[in-house]
Amino acid sequence: MKGERQQAKAPRGRGEGPWRGVSVLYPLRFYFFTAFCLLAPLAFFAKAEEDLPGTASPKVGEILPIPLVDDENHQRTGLFTVDTGNSDVLLMVYSLSQSPGSHSFRLSLGTGSSKKARPPAYARKPTIPTATAYAEYYFRQRLFYLDQFLNDLEPSSITLPRSSRDFWVRRIEDPNNFIRVSADLKFNGQKCLIYLDKTLSEEFISPEQIVQIGSTFDNKIYPAVQTYFGTESDVNRDTKITVLVTGLVSTHAAFFDQKDLFPEVAYSNGQEIIFLRVPLHPVPIDFFTTTLAHEFQHLVTFNQRVFLRHSYPEERWLDEGLSYMAEYLTGNSATVTHAYSFLSAPQNFSLVHFTRAYGENQGTLGAIYLFMRYLVDRYGESILAKLTQTDRRGIANVEAATGVDFAALYRDWIAALFLSDTGLNSNPIFNYRSLKLRSLQPSVQIFRVPIRYFLNGPAEKVLDLRKARTAERPLFEGSVEAIGVQYLRLRGSEEPVPLKLVGSQESKLEAALIYLPKGYKLVPQAPAEIIEDVILDAPLPLLYPAGKKMTLSGKVLNPDVKKVGLRFEPQDGNSGRENLTFWSLVDAEGTFKLKIKFPPKYKGDFLMGMGLFVNPEEAPVKENIWVKVE
Repeated sequence: MKGERQQAKAPRGRGEGPWRGVSVLYPLRFYFFTAFCLLAPLAFFAKAEEDLPGTASPKVGEILPIPLVDDENHQRTGLFTVDTGNSDVLLMVYSLSQSPGSHSFRLSLGTGSSKKARPPAYARKPTIPTATAYAEYYFRQRLFYLDQFLNDLEPSSITLPRSSRDFWVRRIEDPNNFIRVSADLKFNGQKCLIYLDKTLSEEFISPEQIVQIGSTFDNKIYPAVQTYFGTESDVNRDTKITVLVTGLVSTHAAFFDQKDLFPEVAYSNGQEIIFLRVPLHPVPIDFFTTTLAHEFQHLVTFNQRVFLRHSYPEERWLDEGLSYMAEYLTGNSATVTHAYSFLSAPQNFSLVHFTRAYGENQGTLGAIYLFMRYLVDRYGESILAKLTQTDRRGIANVEAATGVDFAALYRDWIAALFLSDTGLNSNPIFNYRSLKLRSLQPSVQIFRVPIRYFLNGPAEKVLDLRKARTAERPLFEGSVEAIGVQYLRLRGSEEPVPLKLVGSQESKLEAALIYLPKGYKLVPQAPAEIIEDVILDAPLPLLYPAGKKMTLSGKVLNPDVKKVGLRFEPQDGNSGRENLTFWSLVDAEGTFKLKIKFPPKYKGDFLMGMGLFVNPEEAPVKENIWVKVE
C-alpha cells in the first residue's frame, strides 16, 4: 500500500499519462495554440470580405441586395463594391417611403464609412381613407339601416325599367355641379339597362353599338367580374346595372359614383349606375366595353368592402389596379400606353401615390397595371378575390394576400421589369408569363388612329465609373418618387470600385445589384413583314440613333405603287417640331431603299408611319408604330 501511494505521488513523465506515446509533440502545444489565435481572425475577416455586397463572384442575372443603414447624421447610407472589368452592373435604387413626394440621393466613391445609429422606432403610417366626401360621410349611417330599408320594400314598390327617365350627372371637374339628363332606354338585358342621353345622335353611337355593348356586358363582362372579384350590391332591388351613355362625363371615359348607392343623399340616383362617355369622334366598340368592365369592378369592390364588411373603400392605386385586371381578363385593355409611359421614366412615377395633376398620371397608372399583371402571373387569378373580399387596404392588403413582405415583393417586381424576356434569369419570379416586356405590342386604337407600341424594359441611366475620382464629387445625383425606382447602368472600370449610396432617412432608400454581360443591350425590332404589302430586307428597327445614317430597304408587293414614304411625327417632348419624311422611288422590280438620318437634336418618341404612293397625291398609311430616337 505504501508503495502504491508513493507510486501515485510520483511525478508524471513525458511519456506517461495522456501524452504517452506522443512525447515528441508535447512541446508543440504552445505553437499550435499561438497559430490558431493568429490565423482564426484572418479567416473570419476573409469570410466577412466575401459577404460584402459586390465582392463575391456574382452570377449574371442574380439579384444582390445592398444593405443600407440609418447613420448618426440622419442619412441612409450603403457601402458596396462593383466589378465592371468583365461585366456591366445594373443598380436599382428605390424608395419604400409611404410619404408622397420625390426623394433625392447621391452615388459617389465609397472611401468613407458610415456609423450605424440605433434605428428609430418605425411603424407604418396609417393611410387616410380615400373615399369621396359623399360616401365617406354617409356610408356609416347607411350601413345601419340599409338592410331594413331593402327588407321593407314590397315587390310591387320595386321600380321597373322605364322607357324614359331623368338622371343626375356630376361633372368631374366640379363635384358640386350636377346636371339633370333625360334619357331613353335603348337596351334591356339580363344584367344591364342602357339609357341614351336624348341630346346624343346616332352619329356618335348607333343602336347596333348599344346592343353590342349590352350583350357584351351580359355575356362576358358580368360573369367574368363576378368570378374573379365577387358580387355587386343591389340597392334598388332591380338585379341590374344601369348604364347612362352621355356626352357630359367630361374628360373621363366613364365613372362610377359611390354617392349613387346612398338614396338619401342629395342628387343621388339611388341605384347601381355607370356613366359612359361618348367621344366627339367615332371610336371602336372596345372603347366602351373596356371602360364598362373597369367601372363595374369599382362597383363590385365597393360592395365587397363597404356594404358586406363595413370597412373603408380600397386605396385608389390598388382599386385602379384591380379594375385594370378586369379589363385584361375580359379581353380588352389599352393600358399598354400607360406601361410605355412608366417604363420610359420609372423614377418619375410612384406605384401608390398620384402626385401629378389629372391627365399626367399615365406613368403611375402604367406602374399599377404592370404590378398587378405581375401579381396575377406569380400568384394566379385567385389573388384578385383575396385582394377584393377583405377589409385590409393598400400595401397591408397586398402583404396579406401574397404572404410576402412588401419590401421583398417590390424588389422582386422591379427586378422582373428588367429581367423578363432577357434570358438572364430563368426563375419564374423574375419573368412575366402573360406579358412580353421586350417586344412590339398588339395594336391599340387611340382616338382615331390605331397605334402599335413597343416595350423594351425600363429606361436606364448609364454611368461611367472611370469618372468617379473623388468621394467629394458625386458620380451621380438623382431623385426617385416614393415607392418608385431608378435604374443605373454602371460600366467602364477595369478594377473593382467601392461606392457609397446616400439618401435621407425619410426616403427609406433601398438598393440592389444585377450583374449583366459586358455591353449587354437588347435592340428592339419588329418582323420584316410588319407593314402590309411590304417585305423588308431585315427586321424593322424600333430604336434609331440620332445623327447617324441608316438604310431601310425592301420590296413592295403592290405593282401599282410608285413611291414609298416614311414619316416620323414627333411626340411628347418633341412636340412642336416638324415631321420628318424620307422618300424612295420604287423600281420596276418593286424594290426601294430609304436613307434615314435624324438631326442630332431630334431625340425622343416618334410615331412612324409608312405611306405607299400609287399617285403623287394619296398615300394611305399602312401602319403606325411608336419608335424611339436616342
